[in-house]
Amino acid sequence: FLSQIIEPSVGEGKPAYFNVRVYISFIKPDQPMWYRACKTCNRKVTEEIGSGYWCEGCQKHETECNL
Repeated sequence: FLSQIIEPSVGEGKPAYFNVRVYISFIKPDQPMWYRACKTCNRKVTEEIGSGYWCEGCQKHETECNL
């Protein structure tokens, strides 16, 4: 159960790994299932007209991003 992995002490001192089974109940049909992401931090980037992409997390401009 998910309640077992919410314990504050889980993962202290060493990594904790879990296998989780999920059920996707809804996917928004009007939105893509992916986003353009920063190559450094994998956070969402915003496209800038003619100059590449801006990452709010890294606070930098990039010419390329991950999809």
